[in-house]
Amino acid sequence: MTYGYRPVVLTSSQPGQTLSDGIAFCEIKSWITGSRLVSLPFSDHAQPLLSESGKIPDLVAWLQAARSRFGWKYVELRPASTQAEWSPALETTQSFWLHSLSLEPQIEQLFLNTHKSSIQRRIRHAEREHLEYERGASRELIDHFFELLIKTRKRHRLLPQPQSWFWNLMSEMSPDAEIRLARKGGIPIAAILTLRHRGTV
Repeated sequence: MTYGYRPVVLTSSQPGQTLSDGIAFCEIKSWITGSRLVSLPFSDHAQPLLSESGKIPDLVAWLQAARSRFGWKYVELRPASTQAEWSPALETTQSFWLHSLSLEPQIEQLFLNTHKSSIQRRIRHAEREHLEYERGASRELIDHFFELLIKTRKRHRLLPQPQSWFWNLMSEMSPDAEIRLARKGGIPIAAILTLRHRGTV
């Protein structure tokens, strides 16, 4: 919507049937890098939703045929994890760390499980500073989040996504999409955008 990419969803389910699997892509056309299919742009990871690992070879075969048919330079998948059943036709180009935290234990136990100097000390410091916390999807929170994002991206020498991208995300996915903002003395000092799906944030 924001970038004008054409969405493409690949599934083995027949028309009219309940979806049993799927991989979401965006077709990106660029005169610099050529046409390609990416799952998904601006996402750290987008795990293919497959009910059976045995379907992977069929899906890869379709992608190979479609790549030739539509003239895509390549197809890029960003799975959170790779499996032994992945087709040998897929090649690993980059790999990254994925950090996750189980929220099932009580909050006291979660705190004790964190690193003493890098996490616990900072949490104690935040408590002493009497930071304020707010969450939601209001335009004000999005504006504060975007101001902090610009500062962070500038420090890393990276371009930020357009602010309209975050507005569209919130309007389409709220209340499962939220901005979580911390203030000190009424001034925003930290923020994070979270997405929730069932029991995962």
